[in-house]
Amino acid sequence: MRLPADSKITEKKILHAFQNALNRGVFPPPLFNDENFAYGRGRLTVFRSETEWLIAFEHLVYIGEANSYENIIYSFGNKVRGGIWNRKLFDMINTNEDINPFDFEISINSTRKQFHFEVEDYQKAGIDLKEDISNDPIFDRHLQILRVLVANLPTHDIFLSTNDLFETIGRSTTLPLFLQLYEWCHPDPRISKNDFLNPCLRSLIRAIANDNPNEYECPSHLINTHWSNWPPYGLTDI
Repeated sequence: MRLPADSKITEKKILHAFQNALNRGVFPPPLFNDENFAYGRGRLTVFRSETEWLIAFEHLVYIGEANSYENIIYSFGNKVRGGIWNRKLFDMINTNEDINPFDFEISINSTRKQFHFEVEDYQKAGIDLKEDISNDPIFDRHLQILRVLVANLPTHDIFLSTNDLFETIGRSTTLPLFLQLYEWCHPDPRISKNDFLNPCLRSLIRAIANDNPNEYECPSHLINTHWSNWPPYGLTDI
């Protein structure tokens, strides 16, 4: 059955939705060095049906003011206005100021888990335990623990399942999974204030419009989703 012309997903319509989201402040999601949190890892998930597409960004972060590890979800699409939601990532069982980065316990998905790491585990994840990140050694320790965990835990332990993701953003029904990315080129106005869509996101839009995830491409030199690509805490001068 041929779909009505006004329900067809096109590149022009997706670009228009991105622009509307930009005007409403829903897009782009915060940078990975937002001043309100410290970033550990991210994921971008795209869903698509014949008449609807939906994008969800997940940021795994540590929020110092709340002493909380969170998954912050940003979503928008052609049938939703978009929004921002927080889900607890895990709880640190020992909340002492002197947290041992080599031996600690967390509660994740209602299960307590004990972790034992060596200096080499941190080094392998690119983490220098002696680095002064924020001038707050307690905050730095929490952030280092977040980063070593998201580098070692299975993705199904730290990111939301499809059902949980749709429940979080308030949808009663799900959409077919189109594409899921752990590496992409996140929008960065420090590079270009005028172009809110980089080549990788433009490629993603074309792939969605053509209903072909294999059309998405992002050159490796543009990928910037690892935390090491972002100086901490807010924008630097452009």
